[in-house]
Amino acid sequence: MGNRYGEEMILSLNNLILIILIILSVKYDIFERRIPNKLTIPVILWGIVTAGIFSGFNGILFSISGFLVGLAVFFIPFVLGGMGAGDVKLMAAVGSLLGWKLTVYSALLTAIAGGIIVIGYTIYTGKFVGMIKNMGVHFIKWILYFIYLATHNEGVFRKYKSLNVSKAYGEKTYIPYGVAIAVGTIIVLAGNHFGYAPFK
Repeated sequence: MGNRYGEEMILSLNNLILIILIILSVKYDIFERRIPNKLTIPVILWGIVTAGIFSGFNGILFSISGFLVGLAVFFIPFVLGGMGAGDVKLMAAVGSLLGWKLTVYSALLTAIAGGIIVIGYTIYTGKFVGMIKNMGVHFIKWILYFIYLATHNEGVFRKYKSLNVSKAYGEKTYIPYGVAIAVGTIIVLAGNHFGYAPFK
């Protein structure tokens, strides 16, 4: 009975910590364009240690698996320059408290929210059409590149080299992905709290 009460108490505390974490992360991401380690690293350690204390080895596996999933889902976008290291560590911190299953749902919802933010921003700044055109150019260049690799046709390669994205629309734009992570995490927390599938 006491152990169950302790687990419920730590779950409630973890949810509170998670809410505080995403609120502070959104603040930093919007106003300073970064999510500092002083927010994410302590939460990661807290998640793993408390899971071990209250649930033993299974708790540690629960927390570490969530951490690794959170780290992995946004690693490729990070490598490609689509988001910062702070965003990846924030998702890993979320994972250390939610476990792998809820972290997967949170990441999917985050990706949707992030896409909406990007579309909304480009429409607001008048860059939406240009962004779509550039995406089309990138896609065609990839096709031409693989055709060249298969055929070694110099004409295909020249066409590949001649295609360029518009600099007016291709410039790097900062997107506060911490906001998208916050949206995805809050939806998962709410769904889990009210027992909605698949967030149980």
